[in-house]
Amino acid sequence: MAWIQSHQSLGTHRKTKALRRLLKIKNPTAIGHLHLLWWWCLDNTPDGDLSGIDDADLAEAAEWQGDPKKFVDSLVEAGFIDENSRKLHDWGDYSGKMLERRIRNKERQNEFRMKHRNSYVTVTSPLRNGARVDKNRVYNTSSNIYIDAARERENNDQEKTAGAAGVDEKTGEVFRAYENNVGMLTPIVSGQITGAIAEYTDGWVMDAITEAANHNVRNWRYIQSILERWKREGRKTGKKLVAAESGKINIWPE
Repeated sequence: MAWIQSHQSLGTHRKTKALRRLLKIKNPTAIGHLHLLWWWCLDNTPDGDLSGIDDADLAEAAEWQGDPKKFVDSLVEAGFIDENSRKLHDWGDYSGKMLERRIRNKERQNEFRMKHRNSYVTVTSPLRNGARVDKNRVYNTSSNIYIDAARERENNDQEKTAGAAGVDEKTGEVFRAYENNVGMLTPIVSGQITGAIAEYTDGWVMDAITEAANHNVRNWRYIQSILERWKREGRKTGKKLVAAESGKINIWPE
């Protein structure tokens, strides 16, 4: 579980007082919005870079019900967001240790994979009982030959994703896009994706996955927020807002 430092001086700090005056809110409310935003950033933009995130998404993350632009502009004016870089001010001082742990864990995982990449596995076959072969080649009992393991795994994964799950081809493509760009497809996430496809269409979900990956934010909650924003505000294609391909979403053009 990730966490950030929360200093007792935050309630009386000049920046908090400035934010309170700018938004015309009480001190506990200002502190609450700040922490909700910071917690969201830990999961969705751990480097504190907000340049690729809309004001509406930031306001929603902080559960601010008013004008999103006013909320973000007030954070900038109060000094919680750096104006030029659009990054959380001094974010590394609060989340630096967590980021360092994540980087070390990723490095350890990569080292482990590299160490075992050239290892061998023991296989049992009618021809070579107990033989040790390169793990990148596996024995196919139906054809009595050794085949490329990576290609076989890819085929099996595609069959499991689309076939075993009992989903149509387009849904299977969305599942594979999620696995390739975001992360592991758990039963919970696959159910959420299926529901999103029914509500927004597979094309929208695919585009939302792509946008999240382009922003380097890899979790379903962020993808869901993109879809909700598109439904609420419309999707811009050129200068017009467009509705979903199936016509299930009622979005008016500009």
